[in-house]
Amino acid sequence: MAELLDIVSEDDVVIGKDTRENIHQKHLIHRGIHVLVINRQKEILLQKRSKLVDYYPGYFDASVGVHVLSGETYEQAAVRETQEELGFRPQKLIKIADYHSYSERQKENRRLFLYYHDELPKSISKEVASVAFYSSDKIQQMIKEHHLFTVGFTISFNKYLQFIDKNQRQMLQNQTTPRKQISYEFSAGGIVYQQQGGKRFWLVIQHVGKKHWGFPKGHIGDHIQGEKAPEAALREVKEEADVTARILHPQPIKTQYLYHLGKSLQKKTVYYFLMQYLAGDINNHDWEIQEARFVPENEVKKTLTFVNDKKAFQQAKSFIDKKF
Repeated sequence: MAELLDIVSEDDVVIGKDTRENIHQKHLIHRGIHVLVINRQKEILLQKRSKLVDYYPGYFDASVGVHVLSGETYEQAAVRETQEELGFRPQKLIKIADYHSYSERQKENRRLFLYYHDELPKSISKEVASVAFYSSDKIQQMIKEHHLFTVGFTISFNKYLQFIDKNQRQMLQNQTTPRKQISYEFSAGGIVYQQQGGKRFWLVIQHVGKKHWGFPKGHIGDHIQGEKAPEAALREVKEEADVTARILHPQPIKTQYLYHLGKSLQKKTVYYFLMQYLAGDINNHDWEIQEARFVPENEVKKTLTFVNDKKAFQQAKSFIDKKF
């Protein structure tokens, strides 16, 4: 049975799952990990990939690297693959960075861990030709001399150097600068269209007591524990506008903005999913909604109030134009 990976947003919210092959072919975002094994001399354990593997044969790579399986945490994947590739089970992983590793081949949200361990592994997987410890200076010299390193490792190595530099600076710093606390909020919604007489009409709503027009949306997991973004988006469209719809593309359109709630600063992220109308009567909208309308395509931007929503609509329209 093919391994399944979670499909995630840029902010790492799970929005679906598929096989690794399909995710790579569709260029969807998924999760992965790197582990850098460090000894007492601060040397990094590098693996040299087997020349028989399809991807980066014969290249130097991180101590451990693997995709995160569907339903698995980053930490679980790191422990699992360290044991499989190097033959020992790490007891205490240290997370030092999360970053986007997006390329023409794949789009991966990657978490980088450190693990302190002095001994060379007694056994290695068949995908690894050899392993050895190298100092950071030696690795930098090898990169300058154009030794073959995977792109992913070079990014992780730079993140490691930044982590070391930051820790050293923090040790020298005598006082800290207070930061304004930011609260994070995540919502999901739908950009819904229906076809009538060869023309497209798009769903917009206006809340009671508010003058602005936008798309139906609401908090993820507001009423349902463990709710995922696509589920929340479909629920909100149904609750607010009495519209049943289907999602046309698994990758959401992301918008972000800041606003003040009392004395605190809120950072809100909204995941909009492109949807097609299936059924429903917008006149039976939720009591919190003043009005729901299906607006002709050429009037949508004029109707929408906020720039972020206008940009999200343009992305949705562009996708439909290309597809159909």
